[in-house]
Amino acid sequence: MAIAKSDGTPLEYVRYSSYGEPTVYPVADIDMNGKVDAADNTEWAEVYGGNGTTTAYTADLDFDGKVDSDDDDLFSESYAANSGLSGKGRLSSPGVGNRIGYAGYQWDPASRLYDVRHRWYFPEIGRWGRRDPLGYADGNSLYEYVRAAVILDSDPSGLIGHDGIEFVNPPTWTPGLKKRVEDSIWRIERRARNLLAQIKALKGTLSSCVLKALEAQLAMAETALSCLGNSEQGSGYGELHFTQRDIGGDEATTLRKRYWLPRIKDFLDSECSNVYYVITLDTSENGNWSGRSDDALDTSIMHELTHVCEGSGANKDDTKDLDDPHLVDDLLTTDISSWTELNWKIQQAQRECGEFKRKPAAPRNPG
Repeated sequence: MAIAKSDGTPLEYVRYSSYGEPTVYPVADIDMNGKVDAADNTEWAEVYGGNGTTTAYTADLDFDGKVDSDDDDLFSESYAANSGLSGKGRLSSPGVGNRIGYAGYQWDPASRLYDVRHRWYFPEIGRWGRRDPLGYADGNSLYEYVRAAVILDSDPSGLIGHDGIEFVNPPTWTPGLKKRVEDSIWRIERRARNLLAQIKALKGTLSSCVLKALEAQLAMAETALSCLGNSEQGSGYGELHFTQRDIGGDEATTLRKRYWLPRIKDFLDSECSNVYYVITLDTSENGNWSGRSDDALDTSIMHELTHVCEGSGANKDDTKDLDDPHLVDDLLTTDISSWTELNWKIQQAQRECGEFKRKPAAPRNPG
C-alpha cells in the first residue's frame, strides 16, 4: 500500500504480515530493507547519478516519467526525516503520520495495536485483546481473529459472527463438530463473494448482445451467490438448524423447510419470520459426514443452502438454470471461467448474436 500527496507523489509504502503487523518503507528506503541508512544514500547516488541524467526507473521517485531534481529533493527530505529508523512495527514515518492501516483499522503508534471500535487487535500475535462481545457466536476461541482465515476475510467492527445457526439436540454436538459446520459455512460465504466478483469481471468481456441474452440467467446466478455470501449482513438465508442422524448414506445432507408455531399476527399479516430450515447431516456408517473432507462437506452444505436461497427449498433438478443447486455447488472448486453450464449458455448466446460459429457442446445433466 502506498501513501501519497494529493498530487500523487508517493511518500511511503506499507507492507503487512499475514495478521497485519506493519512495516513502513519511506521513499528514501531505496533498497527496501525496512531501514533508512547509509546504504540507501549510496545507492541513491548511483541510480540518480547526481546530475539528473540517469534513466534508471528506481530514481523516478515521484513517478512523473522523468528523473530530475524533484526526485532528488523528495529523497533528501525523506532521508533526513527517517535516517537510522527501522520501519518494522511502524505504520507510518515521521512527518506523514498516517493512522489508517490494516483492514481500515486505526493504528495506535504508542502501543502498536489497532483500535477496531469494539476491541483492540494485536497484529504481532493475530489475536484480539479481549473476549468476543458476542460470546461463542463465532467459534470456540473468544480471541481468534477471523477464524485464522486472514487471506479471505476481515472483521471491520470486531463483532462479525454467525447469527441464526442452531444445533439441534446439543448433546450430539461436540465443540469440534460445531466448528466444522461453522467453518464450512464461513468458507462457502467467502467463496460466493469471490465468485460474484468473477461474474462481474466476466460481464465486462461480453458484448451487449450476449449480455442481453444472458441477463436472466446471470441474474439467477448472482442472486443465489449473493444470498450464499451475505451472512455478515444478517445471513442471506435466515435461520438454520443443523441436526445429525442416520439417513442411510444415500445423501450426505437433506433439507427440510419448517415453521415455528405462528402467532396470530404472523398469520394475519402473512409474514415469513416464522420460517426456518433444517439441514440434516448423515451419520450412517457409509456416509458419516464427520469423516468427509472439507471440500466434500462444503459441497454438500453449499448445495442445501442454495435450495434455501431459492426461498422455498424447492427442488429445481433438470432445469439447467444457473441457480440450480446441482450446478451451483460445482462452483466450490470451479471458477466462473471454467463453469461448463455458463460457457455453454455463452456460446449459445454468441451464436444467436452471430459471434460464434461452432456448435456448443451440450451441458451435462444436473443431478
